[in-house]
Amino acid sequence: MTTAKLCMAHNMNLVVIDKWLAEERWSLEEVGSTIPAVFHLDAPNLVPLYLNYFGRNSYDLSNAELQVIGEDFHKLYIHSNTLQNVFPRVKQFFERKDFSDIFCEMVKIWYPLEKEYKLCLLTTKLSRINDGLVSITQPIEEIEGLAVKTQRLLREERFVVSNYHRFNHLTDREKQIIGLLANGMNGPAIANQLFLSKHTVQQHRKNINRKLGIHSFVELLKYAQAFGVV
Repeated sequence: MTTAKLCMAHNMNLVVIDKWLAEERWSLEEVGSTIPAVFHLDAPNLVPLYLNYFGRNSYDLSNAELQVIGEDFHKLYIHSNTLQNVFPRVKQFFERKDFSDIFCEMVKIWYPLEKEYKLCLLTTKLSRINDGLVSITQPIEEIEGLAVKTQRLLREERFVVSNYHRFNHLTDREKQIIGLLANGMNGPAIANQLFLSKHTVQQHRKNINRKLGIHSFVELLKYAQAFGVV
């Protein structure tokens, strides 16, 4: 995947993330846990206010320590060439206040555990929740497949959000049967394991299909995987 395509993919991810945060549908930690890369929320002065779990591990830094460091984060973690050549353009990007725009650039970030600067792709956009920026930063050496994986995770989260109430209307028995079906058991085997009649299992399956609005095993499997009943 080219850098341009990666930037566009990350931009789509950040648009979804910023929307979720602005609507208070998810907390920073919940959103951050879906991103297999360094995800950070930055203040208007470009100082990170929050790092997700991946970011805290990468920078060997807790969010409490991040607050103490403040503006010194730039001197400690950002290469001088990046500060001199890239950050002025990030500031110009921020000052334009264009929420539809994206900034994408190569930067050098200090990784203390490896004791080296790594060339990373920084993708950032204006955030609606703190008048700052939401950003994804990832070393080039690890970036293969990241955007696709992130999009897949976000799609799964969107599926759960969109279908939560529908799935929640199922009975515990119906959820149990979904799990057994997803694990490859057929109707007679389920009836035998749960001490039910075949007719009862068939009726449960009809109720499941009706409540979820599904018509195939593939659709049922998607629910089972998304809601963790497999």
